[in-house]
Amino acid sequence: MEVPMILLMILDQTGDGLQPYMVYQYQEHVASLCADHLFKYRRLLTSLGQARSNGTSPYVPRAMPFQASASSPKRYETAKSTALPTSVHFATFLNPPRYATHTSTVDSRPVLNMARDDAYRRQMRDEIQRRFDVPGIENTHGGMTDRTIYNLLGVARQPNGDPEKGPVDVHLLSGEEAHELLDTQSPYEPVVTQHEQVFQWRPRLRPIAELFERMENLDRQVSVQVPSRDCMDDSFESRDLTEVRDRFLGSDGLEVEDPWNILDLRSSLPAAVLPRFLTNENCQLLPRLRDEVLNPSRAERDMAAREQWNEWRDVLEWVLLSQGGHNTSPHTDSHGLGTWITVQEGLFGFGWLSHPTPAELAAWTANTYDFVGARWCFLVLEPGQTIFFNSGTVHFVFRLRSQATLALGGHVLQWTGIERWLSVVTAQMQNPHITNEEMEWSAPRYVRVVSRMVAARLQSGRGIDDMGGEAAVRRLLALMQNFDEQYLKEPSVVAGKAKPRKRRHRASYKVKGP
Repeated sequence: MEVPMILLMILDQTGDGLQPYMVYQYQEHVASLCADHLFKYRRLLTSLGQARSNGTSPYVPRAMPFQASASSPKRYETAKSTALPTSVHFATFLNPPRYATHTSTVDSRPVLNMARDDAYRRQMRDEIQRRFDVPGIENTHGGMTDRTIYNLLGVARQPNGDPEKGPVDVHLLSGEEAHELLDTQSPYEPVVTQHEQVFQWRPRLRPIAELFERMENLDRQVSVQVPSRDCMDDSFESRDLTEVRDRFLGSDGLEVEDPWNILDLRSSLPAAVLPRFLTNENCQLLPRLRDEVLNPSRAERDMAAREQWNEWRDVLEWVLLSQGGHNTSPHTDSHGLGTWITVQEGLFGFGWLSHPTPAELAAWTANTYDFVGARWCFLVLEPGQTIFFNSGTVHFVFRLRSQATLALGGHVLQWTGIERWLSVVTAQMQNPHITNEEMEWSAPRYVRVVSRMVAARLQSGRGIDDMGGEAAVRRLLALMQNFDEQYLKEPSVVAGKAKPRKRRHRASYKVKGP
């Protein structure tokens, strides 16, 4: 197995943006480095250790897992490792300062790692291209998705985050800046921050391992996406959590030929994973919607059945667990919801359609697998970084085979973004194939309840200035009334147990040649 190109790029093009995770994650490849790159690797570890001792590094470093040897091979090939390295420690962070104690908003902003991300993209395309030779791959869900991701990564560009260089594709902000922005606005561009998670993993243990340690009753089943499944069938099947755990933590957990993606995994973590910058009032519409759906006329807790509360918790926060090499084709998240994702382990490739025109959105909707026009952007997120993207963002995910990934995520609705949310929900109702869950039953009821909440605000005068003023709120209510008349099929909005949200699978089609 060759040494990852990304590691060589890091060693050859070290800059001020270097972070310990970039070199620590490749420990298992150190024995295959040539003498020159081995020297550079040790020098980087030394400099990072000094930064830690001086208090300038925000990370907890790991112990050096190897000893230099005069017999280190000079070629970048070695036998495939069949076990997880026992010394791996995936980027555990110190508690970041709270907003009031930030001393420098610039230093706490994430920085695009252009060289690393470009190398990641090129290696991703190389991996996918090799899969095209597998017989019958074009008739599987994984083959369809890989074809799309390969084409998109061929045209995608790295985003502009500097307003002085033109329209931005992404906001790279400190937690304080992101909190202020999202408290008053609903930006069309994704927002990326870092160190905004209150919850901390235990030191010296992989987050994926700790996740399974925190679970009870591993005999339960969970939906697992399997790339090799025929495109005429569902993309997922049920597996026991014990089997999932063994696959991720066992000797076959890395570089598998048929990588699993775990759907709708309920979080076993404390309710402290929401990034701080999303705790402002403007981002709390979804919890208010939940309260109205479950307890429309009472303020006490636990009026609804426990299963209903659990269903809503699974909307507000969830776990993304995937083996390396599993990709997700472009889509918009269901029910028009905005989404946040905080990476916990592994590098996480994220791409999106930036500032599409109505014509470009229509072209993508008509051909979600093959459309590569417009401006597609991508970046690679690392542990500790959070990306938030608003309602209707067309996005895709890609992962190299060498690493499993774990991320925590959840959904958000903003008071200032209701009109955009309504237009996205309408588009998803008219074109169910552009989103990832069935919503025919639930989305119209979400709109009905939000309409009732907006009307209550208009009557009381509370918060309507933040929503554009009285005229804008009345126009919004008229739009929701039109939606209600078109799509609401039952008179009762909240009666009975909520129907579960169901995953979609794409309709089959003939994949074009390479």
